[in-house]
Order: sequence, then C-alpha cells, then structure tokens
Amino acid sequence: MAVLIQVRCPACGDTETIVTFGYTHNEKQGYRCQSAECKKATFTIEHERKGWLPEIKEKSIAMTLNGSGIRDISRVLGFAPKLL
Repeated sequence: MAVLIQVRCPACGDTETIVTFGYTHNEKQGYRCQSAECKKATFTIEHERKGWLPEIKEKSIAMTLNGSGIRDISRVLGFAPKLL
C-alpha cells in the first residue's frame, strides 16, 4: 500500500508541477517546482534545523520586534540559539 503526500511549493503554492529532485547531503528528499513563474529552484519539506522553518522565522522576527532576546526566543519556540 502506497501513501502519497501532496507537496506544495513554498514560493508559488503550486502542487501540480512539483517533481522529486534527488537528495540533500543529509539524505532528505529534494523537490523542484517546474512552474514557469516560480522563482524558487529547489526545496525540501523536512528541515533538519527547526530555526530555518518559515513559520519559526516569522515568529522569531515578531518576538524580536517586541523586545525579546535570543535566549527567550529559543526557549519559547524550542530550538537552540546557535541554529538560527
């Protein structure tokens, strides 16, 4: 029994033009969006470093603008400060 995962391009949001594109150096599946208007070349959906996730970046920027320090941000969002 096969399980299919719908992969969405983080740049353009398209799901129809996504193809697999090899593996990263840490053996994560790479993907490529073949849409003509897409500006992002390749991407992965499994991030090794939690601080690199777009939603975590957005939250950490908002917390920084509200006066939180790096230690406070890393404690609240659950990642090590050196992985930003």
